[in-house]
Amino acid sequence: MSKNVRFVLDKQGLIALMKSGEMQSVLNMVAYQAQSALGKGYEVEAAHPINFIAIASVRAKTRKAKLENNKDNTIEKAFGGIKL
Repeated sequence: MSKNVRFVLDKQGLIALMKSGEMQSVLNMVAYQAQSALGKGYEVEAAHPINFIAIASVRAKTRKAKLENNKDNTIEKAFGGIKL
């Protein structure tokens, strides 16, 4: 067996995957899980694919949530606790 294995990236396939509705669904699911772990004051922003990727994000909406996130990185920690 050869030790030198080569992979060729299918760029068009990767772009299709990153723009797909399935990818957007997964990203939305993860964002809503993070939001539910964070509680009030946070909201999900889901967007349609821009250029070549699907996007979903969570942001602090209220002043209290913004201060909490700035102090404790709550959004980042919420995403770290998600199991797929």
